[in-house]
Amino acid sequence: MLPHSIIGIDLGTNCGWAILRADGSRVDSGTWRLGNGTARLVALRDHAADILRNEVWEHRKENVVLCHERVVVHPLPKKPGQRHRGTAVLAAQSYGGLRDILRLAIHDAGVRAYSLLPQQWKKTAVNHGNASKPLYIQAANDRYGLSLTLSGEDEAAALGVAYACFRELGGPQLPITGEQREIA
Repeated sequence: MLPHSIIGIDLGTNCGWAILRADGSRVDSGTWRLGNGTARLVALRDHAADILRNEVWEHRKENVVLCHERVVVHPLPKKPGQRHRGTAVLAAQSYGGLRDILRLAIHDAGVRAYSLLPQQWKKTAVNHGNASKPLYIQAANDRYGLSLTLSGEDEAAALGVAYACFRELGGPQLPITGEQREIA
């Protein structure tokens, strides 16, 4: 039996979130702008706790599932005398902190959680494991009747994660209305 509530999260400084029901319909979605530094971690903790508390209160924890994108951070190759590029290391540390804060919120709420590789959710949501941002934004627009632009990529990714989780849990394929095309 499918859970009553499937929450999709796309972790990042701009964190996409989406809530689907057991029939795959969209309840709500959006983007949390988390800020910088420690404030980013506190903001994610508060937002995730709020959404989980509301869904658990409405549907009981047994009927709520949270899915998030799992990003694999590969160690940077290092040759003798060569330093790591600072931005890649900082991005990996930031993502790891966000992931850990989300895991704590999931643990506190007592809900089931799943993580999907980008290729997994894109293959399910868009029929292409290496889909570009414009393609998965257009798929979200067509599937859920939205009009997201490139600035809505985080929300579209969260919808894709939630939809892929819905399918993984046994939900039927929902059609993408309109032709598959990239948005500008």
